[in-house]
Amino acid sequence: MLLNESQQLRSEIAAEVENLRPVVGWVERGYSIALSVWSAWPLVGGLAGFFFARKKGSLLGKIGRIWSFWRVGKKMLGIFRRFSPGSVPPRETN
Repeated sequence: MLLNESQQLRSEIAAEVENLRPVVGWVERGYSIALSVWSAWPLVGGLAGFFFARKKGSLLGKIGRIWSFWRVGKKMLGIFRRFSPGSVPPRETN
């Protein structure tokens, strides 16, 4: 009798664990998205500041600012990717 009850409880626990698997998948996806957003937030903040700045200027000046921001953004993105948790450390060259 005790063995039957134990087996029944094990089966219930196994069923509950199977019901939790999809939730765990969502948590893992959410965590990975949060990590990727965390590493890119300075770029997003810089873009938002660029577009909300209220400076009047010529079209050529705006193009120059966009080009400058693009170059800085590419450098920053490379730095963030280099130091992100999932990146491979750079090799040492002699």
